[in-house]
Amino acid sequence: MPLAAAQHCAYVADWTATKLHWQLALDDAERQALATTAARCPAATVTYEPAP
Repeated sequence: MPLAAAQHCAYVADWTATKLHWQLALDDAERQALATTAARCPAATVTYEPAP
């Protein structure tokens, strides 16, 4: 997670998009951390392109 709190929402959105694009697994701790941060980011949008 970036040190700058202002970057947390963008970081989580990008991280999630990368996980989705490459169909990467995540464990419960990662899922909870992403969900907790995302809950504080109502304006954030995850944009990804599925892998071919």
